[in-house]
Amino acid sequence: MIGLASASPEALAQDLVPLAPVVVEGSPLFELSPGSFTVLRPEDFEGEGKDLSDLLGRVPGLFVVRTAGGGGYAVASVRGSTSSQVAVYMDGVLVSRQGEPAFDLSSVSLSDVERVEVYRGYVPSRFGFPGLGAVINVVRKERARRVLSAEGRSFGGFRGFGEVGLPLGGGFLSLFFERDESRGDFSYLNDNGTPYNQDDDYRARRRSNGFWRDSLAARWARGGASVSLSAWRSRQELPAAAPGTDRDGIWSGAYLEGEGWEVGFAVPLSSLQVRAFARGRERDFRNPRDFVGWYGQRHSRFEDLVRGASVGFSKALGRLSLEGNLGFVEEALRVRGDAVERLGGRDRFDGTRAFCSLEGGLPLDDEGRTFLNGVVRYQTFNGDGDLGLGVLLGYRLGEKVLARLSWGKSSRPPGFYELYGDGASILPNPSLRWEELEEVELGLSLQGRVGVELSLFRRDYDEVIELVQANPRFSVHQNLGAASVEGAELSIGFRVGEVLVEGVYTCMDARSERAGASRGMRLPNRPQSCGSLRASWGSGRLFIFAEANFTS
Repeated sequence: MIGLASASPEALAQDLVPLAPVVVEGSPLFELSPGSFTVLRPEDFEGEGKDLSDLLGRVPGLFVVRTAGGGGYAVASVRGSTSSQVAVYMDGVLVSRQGEPAFDLSSVSLSDVERVEVYRGYVPSRFGFPGLGAVINVVRKERARRVLSAEGRSFGGFRGFGEVGLPLGGGFLSLFFERDESRGDFSYLNDNGTPYNQDDDYRARRRSNGFWRDSLAARWARGGASVSLSAWRSRQELPAAAPGTDRDGIWSGAYLEGEGWEVGFAVPLSSLQVRAFARGRERDFRNPRDFVGWYGQRHSRFEDLVRGASVGFSKALGRLSLEGNLGFVEEALRVRGDAVERLGGRDRFDGTRAFCSLEGGLPLDDEGRTFLNGVVRYQTFNGDGDLGLGVLLGYRLGEKVLARLSWGKSSRPPGFYELYGDGASILPNPSLRWEELEEVELGLSLQGRVGVELSLFRRDYDEVIELVQANPRFSVHQNLGAASVEGAELSIGFRVGEVLVEGVYTCMDARSERAGASRGMRLPNRPQSCGSLRASWGSGRLFIFAEANFTS
């Protein structure tokens, strides 16, 4: 991909290539995390038409799975995980749901995002629900600029957004809005449903694959206190299965329409930081022509309400730095429609998750070159609980080199549909056990005129939850034993004159450790290698970049 955009001169003027951690003000633990993490800033890609999925594709160890083309449904896999094993946060507040553990990345607008943080392996204590060693945290802007922008892209894509801010009540009020839409009618070769007969293949354009999304957000901040309000509505067309379709006279007519809202606040109280939030969502599935899903399931409605609160503290006790957090999230999901009414499926799901966590950092020598960090967390779901641990030993050589060795253990409770089914094609299995992960990692970071970050890791999963076909009509989630992932991540950045070159590469070997014939087989939907290479040059308001991505 080759493109033009307006430049950010500050981003191009630095000699250093900062691949290593970023300092967080007010944190006694000297970095966002001493472990592996990546920070992405949307303003560095302004004018390039990228969404959250595009940005995350530049993170080592992270693979984005798309099912509907650009701007459509997309989920993340980290170091061979499933998408349900990745916890997604917004401003430090969990947005992954028990009713939908695989978070849809396309639902996040970048118009009001300051940065995106991705943590792999060692997860800081402030994220009480760490997934399985994988957290994405989207941090929104506290102060809006005065911006009005519009951009077009292929396949009928359009994005218009704006932001404005003004002083109010001793603080600063920021307003953001965005409209994003696309027809999604990309071209492809359709095998006509006969993969072994090439004579009847034809070129087609994807039909019923468009979407639109409107969002509006307001945020007031003063010091460490903030209040936020947001609302959105969207419509996603649902195409029919591709083979033999996408031709004149054949279209699905199905769609998923939704709207939602969120309110939240954060207040500093002495050495404590208190947060609370509530969010609601309503979605309607319409299938008037019976082209999607099971025959006769033409309408379903989903209503969910999530609310929660957390309290965090930070304190220095001599050379020991401590951070602690505790909180809860309550979720209620209601389902109506054909699947529930005709098949007698479950129409109500409720759950409460809670956590407490403590993290400490201690220098082991007078110069602070060698340090030890540790985190312990306990999380519960509807009365069942599990303990998670993490330990990291680090060594600094000067100001630009950091070596680290970490070990961790984490777990994830089953989601609503995994436990109770969906009332249609997925059967309940209330005896499901928590998924578990044990991981060890060796890492090296270098900051300078050449920036390098290298990580070697091994992950051992147990009690992995997978969807298994129970009979020709129904499926069920089951714990299917163990799996292992070994891999390496590499990030590199340097300058050739005024050209900034950045590269990311990940290789993995993900295999089943389950007893039986599948032992040693590769896990599906996990790439063996993937990466990206990017070169950019800027002068004044002109910015030119070239970018390539690959997966194998």
